[in-house]
Amino acid sequence: GELRLALHRPERKEIVFKTDRPWEGNASGYQSVMYVQGKYRMYYRGCHFPGNRGSPAYPSVLCYAESADGIRWTRPELGICPFKGSTANNIVWDKLGSHNFAPFLDANPACPPEQKYKALGNDGTAKAGLLAFVSADALRWPALRPEPVITKGAFDSQNLAFWDAEKQLYVAYFRDFQKGTAHGGVRAVKTCTSKDFVTWTEPVWL
Repeated sequence: GELRLALHRPERKEIVFKTDRPWEGNASGYQSVMYVQGKYRMYYRGCHFPGNRGSPAYPSVLCYAESADGIRWTRPELGICPFKGSTANNIVWDKLGSHNFAPFLDANPACPPEQKYKALGNDGTAKAGLLAFVSADALRWPALRPEPVITKGAFDSQNLAFWDAEKQLYVAYFRDFQKGTAHGGVRAVKTCTSKDFVTWTEPVWL
């Protein structure tokens, strides 16, 4: 038989998830999905902008939902973070870093159990840099250290990281702006690597 690559056209199907809770607001985004032990875990930002412009009416929060099939999703009432006086919500983080928090399951075989899940997050500005978070249960996310681990970049988008089994290193991708070049001021992507998720190499343009 013949083996060949074929590009298939995606088909629009039903809507499986609506961000319609008060804490999810009108500016929800940055979804990250992982499949762990027969369950899909989804993380996404909740944020509300008054109208189409202006500052958020409340700070960004990191929300969590889960599904057995990727179609029917539930929002467990976690009791972790308060929103307007109640913890009956699916918010897992509401502090610095929740603007574009992007978790992943660490595939590093040497990873300690209390750091099974990792994430990078930024508050939406270039001042703080990227903070590193770890978790044992993917619901509670202590910072790996109080200072940012990557500081040279704009970090104004979804900042991704993962364990690269071939390189045997953690790899991060994040946004910055090229200045003083032929591309003058355009958005572009930088990357860097780390052995321990704390100390990272000098970022380079991708």
